Amino acid sequence: MCSVENNLYESLHIFNREGIWIGLDTFAGALFGLNDLRASIINHRIQKLKPEEIASELNLSVEEVQTELAEFEENLNTFRQKQTYNYSNPSPKTMMLLISQSCNMSCLYCYADAGTYSQNNPTKMDFECAKKALDLAADIGIENIQFFGGEPLIAFDLIKKIVNYANQMNYAFKYGVITNGTYVNEEVVDFFKEHNIVATVSIDGPQEVHDACRQFPNGQGTFEKVERGIQLLNSKRIPLSLQPVYSKRYLPLASPKEILSYLKSYSKNYILGYVMPMGSIYSSEDIMDESEVIQYFIDTIDFCFDSNLNDIPFIDVSIYKVVKNLYSEERFVKKYLCESLGKRIAVFSNGDIYPCQFANQEENCFGNVNHSTTNEILEKRNLILQKFTVDKLDLWARNLGDICIGHVQKNDTGNFELRLPEAYNKFYEHLLYRIATTDMDKIFTMWRDYFGPKDSVKETS
Repeated sequence: MCSVENNLYESLHIFNREGIWIGLDTFAGALFGLNDLRASIINHRIQKLKPEEIASELNLSVEEVQTELAEFEENLNTFRQKQTYNYSNPSPKTMMLLISQSCNMSCLYCYADAGTYSQNNPTKMDFECAKKALDLAADIGIENIQFFGGEPLIAFDLIKKIVNYANQMNYAFKYGVITNGTYVNEEVVDFFKEHNIVATVSIDGPQEVHDACRQFPNGQGTFEKVERGIQLLNSKRIPLSLQPVYSKRYLPLASPKEILSYLKSYSKNYILGYVMPMGSIYSSEDIMDESEVIQYFIDTIDFCFDSNLNDIPFIDVSIYKVVKNLYSEERFVKKYLCESLGKRIAVFSNGDIYPCQFANQEENCFGNVNHSTTNEILEKRNLILQKFTVDKLDLWARNLGDICIGHVQKNDTGNFELRLPEAYNKFYEHLLYRIATTDMDKIFTMWRDYFGPKDSVKETS
């Protein structure tokens, strides 16, 4: 008889892609291949059929079914027992400072309501508020300060004051800026270089594509200024990530692969995204239907893997996180839908603190840097984050990578549902298929700057 506990099979997801059966133990992170017979038996076992019922369904002997199950269970349990687990309960390490809640651009798909996030806050954070935010950051162990907006470089003078204040106080922060790139000039780049500030720039592709959505308020395209900013950053070797967003308007202009082929000369590190129906000023013309999003996911995954297999360094943050979680020595068990909810806080221009810019509803406010104590902020944070635990989402792949709270909606039970469930199902299945059928040694070689030494990753089952 089979001695396995039910939860072993409850944590399995198996699927067939391109004639190959692939399975994932979502609890332990074991990725494995299956032959047709074993896949069929396990599929029935996942549906809670007993060995006798499986044998009848598949015209097999009970002994054959039991032997297949016993061998599979032994291998999987051996993997589980060897695995070590890190049950995540992270403290915040990153503070996003929304120092400018205004923007000089008027993107047609803007999710941030031009930087306001539907709030009536000051357009620019004042220096006293910024200092209190940094004092809080130092007090709770924040390591990274991300300047955000709106467009943060509108407040470049404030950034300089903030960095100088941190130096005077001997705060050892690392810094990043998420920018549209139009304000990047020699002074900005020199300051970034002097203070080791890394940059993330939004650019959607070649000029025809980028200018179709990312425009100034007068309708003029922003590509030329953005590209000039990127070239300046690269000329001073500022660490640079690009953040392209794919819109339905781009479908007749260029595929995701064509866009990424164009952009890869600027950087090898990307944060890829597509337009979601968020914010009050986005245009519905930018929203892809689910089948189009599925194709977008498949195209971007294939581009990432194929580029690296052809000796072209390219990494998407979402793909990297999944691969890292599968291959790390220690299995990382998520607590929140998006681990950034546990690892960062967002301080708006008026000093209000939220889990992130997407969770800026009043009931999610941790307090305010101007008048709340550190203990009050942390206590409220711990209570509010319980709303966003990963167990509130029914998705087999929920522990593989981050699920942005902008991509989910609450149902009648108070739990979350994905806006595009089949798209995410296909994203993770295709990603696992590429991992299972790819020479990952080659990928690790290309990603060594991000992964560390090759011998620090484990083999999958």
